[in-house]
Amino acid sequence: MILMDAVHDAMNIQEQHFYDIPAQDLIEIFLDESYIHARCDMPDIESYTIDHYGEKDGRLVISLTAEVIVKLPDQIPKVLKKLVRDRHTMTSTVEWELEGKDTRVGHYRFAMSGVPAEIQGTHSIKPHGTNGSVNQLDIQVKSAIPLLGKTLCKFIGSEVKTGLTDEYDATLDYINKFYHDGIVKTVNS
Repeated sequence: MILMDAVHDAMNIQEQHFYDIPAQDLIEIFLDESYIHARCDMPDIESYTIDHYGEKDGRLVISLTAEVIVKLPDQIPKVLKKLVRDRHTMTSTVEWELEGKDTRVGHYRFAMSGVPAEIQGTHSIKPHGTNGSVNQLDIQVKSAIPLLGKTLCKFIGSEVKTGLTDEYDATLDYINKFYHDGIVKTVNS
């Protein structure tokens, strides 16, 4: 992971993902190890390992390392092609607060090997409407590179938005496959 001494540019991303299941059930899904495995079963992830899954300091900590494929657009500036290759090792950690029945917050950060940028943010799962839920995502992409930081943040931000859409679709598929009548039936159930 790259530590940022000076942030030259940053990009903020906010999204809301709505679900037709109660917040407590969505929380159960997000914290289930089977969901983590299913989430990593995506075309752009070649391989992954869950480095840590367990409670630490009153939080559920999930850390993983994955070999990911990055689809580089043709219009990417040449100077960024030197920084962002088509394959990277990604490290990701999310720390879920374990207090609260219907509301849960997860703080996460991830980085890609050799890319001088850092992505961090929060998931906030809470009730929405009569029997639904929402996952509020607040994300910041930071870069410490002078001059190129804005371009790098814009590119990474675009990739993050695409990844969020893919993850939302995968979560909806997971819910449709494993959630029935208020019971989450995981692959281990």
